[in-house]
Amino acid sequence: MTYNVFIRGIYSTALTKLFKDLDYNIVYPSPPIRDRFKLDEFSKDWENPYSKQIIINDRYDKEGISVSTTKEIWEDIQDTFPLNHANFPHLLRHKARFPLNSVYKGIVISSNKMNNYSLVRLTPEQQTNDAEIESHFTTTIGRINKWLSVGSEDIFQVSYEDVGQTYAYLNQGYTVSGDLVVLMPYDKRGLISKKIKNKKERIRLGNIINKVSIRDFGMLLRTVSQHANELEILREIQKLRENYLEIDSMVNQSRDQIGEIYSDNVSFNFLFPNTTKFKLDQLRDEIIPTIPLHHEIKACSNIEHTTPLRTLLLIEEILEESGGKGFTEGIKKKFISYYSSNLYAPRQILNINHYKINGRIVHLQSGQIKRIERLRDPNRLQVILRRFMRSQGNYDGLDIPIEEGDYAIGIYEQGSWSAETAYYSKNNELKGKYFNINTPIIFRPDGVHYFDLEIDVMEPLNRKRHIIDKELLDKALEMNIVSEELYNKALDVANEIKNTTVVSPSDSK
Repeated sequence: MTYNVFIRGIYSTALTKLFKDLDYNIVYPSPPIRDRFKLDEFSKDWENPYSKQIIINDRYDKEGISVSTTKEIWEDIQDTFPLNHANFPHLLRHKARFPLNSVYKGIVISSNKMNNYSLVRLTPEQQTNDAEIESHFTTTIGRINKWLSVGSEDIFQVSYEDVGQTYAYLNQGYTVSGDLVVLMPYDKRGLISKKIKNKKERIRLGNIINKVSIRDFGMLLRTVSQHANELEILREIQKLRENYLEIDSMVNQSRDQIGEIYSDNVSFNFLFPNTTKFKLDQLRDEIIPTIPLHHEIKACSNIEHTTPLRTLLLIEEILEESGGKGFTEGIKKKFISYYSSNLYAPRQILNINHYKINGRIVHLQSGQIKRIERLRDPNRLQVILRRFMRSQGNYDGLDIPIEEGDYAIGIYEQGSWSAETAYYSKNNELKGKYFNINTPIIFRPDGVHYFDLEIDVMEPLNRKRHIIDKELLDKALEMNIVSEELYNKALDVANEIKNTTVVSPSDSK
């Protein structure tokens, strides 16, 4: 069976090609996608023409995508879904514990009135034998941007799924969504999508709403309802009313129990390391001239008005208008050279974007660039940073305290599967070294970027190097977050570092 896919975001051209090549229907494409692929905005010839059966959007940080569909559809497509570890071996895959639009009974466990949010536990309290490692990759918590009293219980619906340890986002109460209509048990109004601008169409849809007796719920007619006739809309309202009565019965039966009430969806987050983004660059380039680093640059935070993005878009526009004939590869190489040569400057303060594969983002202490070196490839950089440490806690894996005046020398090499950090006292005495194992490092306008692969190598002072946290990488493989290929690569890199002793740039401060 062919399914409908709705795609939005910075990866839409590459993903449209990926899914279209497998005969998925691309529904409600954006104007640029319609032009590039010669697609219709809407067609009654589509199977289930009103349905967005698979929904793909950018993640909030643009480092990957969010995918939602029904359990029934996922059961049918999971073995052939194109975003998989065979096609993209460095892809990071998170299946949500709390899928989009699922309904839960939750209890408020923490509130912050000043910042207007509350944390809600969505599962019963229980422990498993593997609880500590399991909890490293999952959460039991949702967040709602509203102050609620601690200990209060209510019904909540997921508005954005959880990703590993990152909380799900919640709304209070619930709605029942269809292709054409959203029923709103907690809001008795009849509404029409603001995206429908045609006055006659709004009057027609308003008349349909007026024919429905609104007692137990309100409703919102979605944008696509402008393509449907009255009978189709009324049939869906009746179907959603039946779903509402079923969910309402479940809510009443679950008054005394924390946990899931209703869930018909599955949700995933797919995180894209730079190697995966490069593959998507290549896919996009088959449709429209695309400079390497296209998706990497567009994923940067606060990038909208920066020189790298403006230059990238200008070059791609020129290549597209000229047909990209003959000189495309030369221009691509020129851009990469320009990008590498103008990205950073000595003594610049640089952010370190340390993405964990359990969904967390750790913003390490920024560092000042001590030295920039160009390796054998002139476009491949090595950046040496000096970071001053916050004097609190211990150094991970070294079991020694962080003291006032301590600093770190970090070595970040473009494309490297590891990052070395050496820690020093205020008297310039070496305290130990830490080797982070990660996806290949990429330098971007917003800083150093990589995904941490959990496993690390430690070098305590005057002691042999040893590997730590392998059990976390093992668990990531077991949960299918990482592929077997990525797992083996991380192990190989860790073992190579463990068994090698070399003088590194950090030894000459």
